[in-house]
Amino acid sequence: MKRYELIEHTADLGIHGFGASVSEAFAAVAEGMFSIMASLDTIDIVRCHSIHVKAASLDTLLVEWLSELLAHWESTGEIYRTFDVSIEDVEDHGYRLSGRICGEPLDTAKHRLGTEVKGISYLGLRVESSPGASSVRCIVDV
Repeated sequence: MKRYELIEHTADLGIHGFGASVSEAFAAVAEGMFSIMASLDTIDIVRCHSIHVKAASLDTLLVEWLSELLAHWESTGEIYRTFDVSIEDVEDHGYRLSGRICGEPLDTAKHRLGTEVKGISYLGLRVESSPGASSVRCIVDV
């Protein structure tokens, strides 16, 4: 089963992530987002970081997750290839995501760069889940 697909969308790009769970689909859409910015096969696993975000809904959690990844990328100068995600439903308080991202410092001589992702849109945002199959969609501003 493929993990993600990129979807043409006027001046932006859509990402559709798939997984057996919502957590796996969130990881897949993060992988898809970084595949827009660089060729993933050129990125080695040198450093890993923990990421934590909270939101009232899964839709908002997806935007917060991807926005936090972009902020982390911009602040560290690192590019990421692997993403592990755990999502917890916090009773009466929404959702909490704990993630682990791994990659290495950006090296323009080594990494085949693609298109910069500038932000995440709420347009077309969708999180769908059924037992054994989940998918998430979002539009990124490029």
